[in-house]
Amino acid sequence: MEYVTNTNPPDPDARAKAETEKFAEQSLERRQELLQTQATRRAEHHQEEELHKVHAQEGLRQEQDLDRLLRADQKRIKKEEEERKREVAEMKKKQEEDRKHQEEEVKRKKEQEEQRKAYMESLAQANRARMEKDRREREAEEEKGRLIEEAKKENAQTREQADRDARAQAQRLQKESRKERGNIDVRERRETEALEEEGRKKQTQANARWNAKLSDLDADHRRDLLRVRSIPNPTLRGREEERIEMEYRMEKTKMEKAHQKETSDLIVELRQGISAIQARTRALRSASETEERKGETAARSEAQKRKLESDKALGWKKGEAEKTRQRMAKGEIEDEEAAALHGTAISMDTERAQKQKEEREKKQIEKHITGAAG
Repeated sequence: MEYVTNTNPPDPDARAKAETEKFAEQSLERRQELLQTQATRRAEHHQEEELHKVHAQEGLRQEQDLDRLLRADQKRIKKEEEERKREVAEMKKKQEEDRKHQEEEVKRKKEQEEQRKAYMESLAQANRARMEKDRREREAEEEKGRLIEEAKKENAQTREQADRDARAQAQRLQKESRKERGNIDVRERRETEALEEEGRKKQTQANARWNAKLSDLDADHRRDLLRVRSIPNPTLRGREEERIEMEYRMEKTKMEKAHQKETSDLIVELRQGISAIQARTRALRSASETEERKGETAARSEAQKRKLESDKALGWKKGEAEKTRQRMAKGEIEDEEAAALHGTAISMDTERAQKQKEEREKKQIEKHITGAAG
């Protein structure tokens, strides 16, 4: 930016005075030259008269010629005198004109100097106004940059806090879910162990019944053999023994099949019970994992929502910073008022963020209580 420098020009009165003195000196020199010329001519005229006297004897012709020459010379001198008077008159007229011109020039220069001073003052005022405007615009730009920088910093902090809260919520959900799944695993193990213990008891009872029946069958078999041994006919005795052996083997085989079937049924019952327990606990684990994923998704969504709200607030603050810059550039407000306005906006944002945080925590507590009750 160029600023007009106030210069000090030469004094016009002194300059006019110098020019007047110079003109007077020139006029005096010219007048002295005219007087010298007149003196020279008078000397010449005197010399001619002396010459006329000397040559008076040369004759009437020469006298007449001389007289003619003298008259011509006088005429010439008169003409020169008239010319000199005319030149003097012209010189006086010229001096008067020069004096008037000089006065007009002095007046004109004085008016020009006054105009120049007024113009310089207007330029100085314009420069001061421009400098003040530049100062306001510079300070307004600096204030706008400061406000935007603070808004960006706050936005970054809000976004980081939202991510931290989301991670903390996810970690809490993961911890609770792992604990819940651990409880489910313990429950599954206990129920399975109880079912297996019940199965072992049933198997033991089945084995006891099998042993008792087998013992009774063996006793009956031995009694039958003792009974037929009293038959005297060997052939009949042999047929009876074969029949008894065959019936014994058939009954024992039947009993073994029944015992095997009972054992198989117990194994199937045990496996089905374990499968039912595993299916039930698997469903519980899946529900826990689903609830964990939903909680993590909700936490991420909430963090994203908070970041979007913070980004919107940042955009609004940028607009407010631009309005503040414009008002400061116009001189409507100063730095202190701008800072106060910005502080009010930040306070409003902080209160709004605190309320939103309290509402989120309240919802999370209610959701946790509802889930525990279910």
